[in-house]
This record gives sequence, C-alpha cells and structure tokens, in this order.
Amino acid sequence: MFQLSITPRITVTIGGLTRLYLAYVTTAPADLDLPKTLTVDEGPFEDVIGFAADPVTVDATRARMPARVVLVEAGDRAWQRATYRGHHHVFLAADRWLVSLEKLQSSLWQRLERRVVSAAAA
Repeated sequence: MFQLSITPRITVTIGGLTRLYLAYVTTAPADLDLPKTLTVDEGPFEDVIGFAADPVTVDATRARMPARVVLVEAGDRAWQRATYRGHHHVFLAADRWLVSLEKLQSSLWQRLERRVVSAAAA
C-alpha cells in the first residue's frame, strides 16, 4: 500500500548497499548521533526550526540554542528519536518542501567531497 509521508527522504545506494534516510530537526548535539546519522544544516534554533514541518514556538531561552537538520537512516529512526528525546532534545520531522531532495543531495555530495579532500590531505 502506498503511504504519503511529509518527512523528506533520500535513498542512497553505494555499491550494493542501499539506505533510506529521513530528515529531522533536532537540538541534540552530534555526540548523541549514531555513526550513520548525518548533519545537513546547523545553526541557532530560531533559524533552523523554520525547517520543521510543524510550527514551533521560539522563546528567548530556545532562540540561540544550537539546532541541526539531520538525516537519520530509516531503520535507526526509533533509536535516534528515543536517544534525543531521552536527553530532552527536540526531534521533529523536517518540512518536505523546505528540505527538498535537491538540498539533501547537495549536502551529501558536499560531505563526500570534504571526506575525499581530507583523506587526500592526510
């Protein structure tokens, strides 16, 4: 059965391995990420929260708090959500119109290029 999801997603295939990633907005620090979780964008909460699918109130306390748009592998979603929320961080679906497939592809390419450059420099 076909299901329509509001959560932005991207399928990545490298060699014979295919993974489905979903985009979320979180205030969790990167040290709570699983190794397969990728940061797409980051900045102050008041800027990044605009990528969330549902509206969120921004108060003075949260406004300058760091936040990120992350890609979480579909199979790791429940664990990643429980970890972030267990540490009292926001975990919200990103808006599929604001976090487009093109933005996700661009972010993944930039990340891959940085790794290639870093490996070549080492």
